[in-house]
Amino acid sequence: MATVAVGLYDFREHLELNRAGFGQHAADYHRYCSENDLVLAHALGDPQIDRSANPVDHPDHALRVISENDGGVVVRGAKQLTTLAPFAHEVLVYLSTSFADRSAERFVIWFAVPINTPGLKVLCREPLGAAPHGHAHPFGAKLDEQDSMLFFDDVLVPWHRVFLMHDGALARQGFARINAWSQYVGQVRYQERLRTLLGVATLLAESIGVDGFRNVQEDLGELAGYVDMLGYFLAAGEAGAVRTDGGLLAPAATPAAAVWAAQIASRAVEIVRRVGSSGILMQPSEADLANPELRPFLDRYMHGKTMPADLKSRLFRLAWDLTQDGFGQRQDLYEFVHRGDITRNRINLLRRHDQSAVLERIKSLISQPLGRPE
Repeated sequence: MATVAVGLYDFREHLELNRAGFGQHAADYHRYCSENDLVLAHALGDPQIDRSANPVDHPDHALRVISENDGGVVVRGAKQLTTLAPFAHEVLVYLSTSFADRSAERFVIWFAVPINTPGLKVLCREPLGAAPHGHAHPFGAKLDEQDSMLFFDDVLVPWHRVFLMHDGALARQGFARINAWSQYVGQVRYQERLRTLLGVATLLAESIGVDGFRNVQEDLGELAGYVDMLGYFLAAGEAGAVRTDGGLLAPAATPAAAVWAAQIASRAVEIVRRVGSSGILMQPSEADLANPELRPFLDRYMHGKTMPADLKSRLFRLAWDLTQDGFGQRQDLYEFVHRGDITRNRINLLRRHDQSAVLERIKSLISQPLGRPE
């Protein structure tokens, strides 16, 4: 979200054209966040009620502007999948591109407010990483970002926190612009996740003596290829970096990376499951390892080829947390949904793909009778 705040600042001159003062609001907010070391959440998704309906006819289907006054704008509605909300200082609302072509200007607004703003209610999903019965959740207990639903019950947003209003086309243009850095950082994050999955899968294979099996090596090689592929996307973004009209250096857009990552996310998790197999389901807990009556049996029957029972148990529980437990399953779903609807992303990718040269060559080729082979 720090990178999104940078993007908001970079887009300030365009926001100023939306309404006088909005660009300065964006610059001031970026400065405020940086000087106060704030943690930000974002609120993007609309409620899943009826996505086929036009919000103009069903206002509660999306966040909207109710009124304007001297103090600011009043908004009502809900936003979902607000990651990190209960731990954040502020929430930044900045999507609204879905309504660019629906004559729904009152549903288009970018703003930021503190999480404790009067009228703003936070619904948290059930937390991940709880440890019943002594079972460890090494990732879930420490890294669960806590997704939330936000309810804006006639929340007053002060004017100095409003950045864009009632311009769907500008919101569409700005969404890509302000996320120029976040899409790059998101690829860095996902590459680290893939490296972790590959590392855990490699140790699983070594621990049970299957690392020399041809099919296992093939699976691990597939994971290694995914890690390298993201490296190529990152290198492309760096190589194509451009100076924006806001004066900053932004990595080149690599929208194909978002589509590709969503496609392979579940496959990467599946490979770890395949390597660990049934061992991921059944491993002793720390309490079991500490039981003097059980421990001799665990040491005798549950050790690995390359490690004792306690290390093997912790490794496989790590694999469980990454692939089977609530945290792992949440991450798998997150990789698929957080980059936006994959169908829309593919359509947008096709629209921006320049085929003019190759289409002209093909048209030129078929404009004349094809010659007979000699």
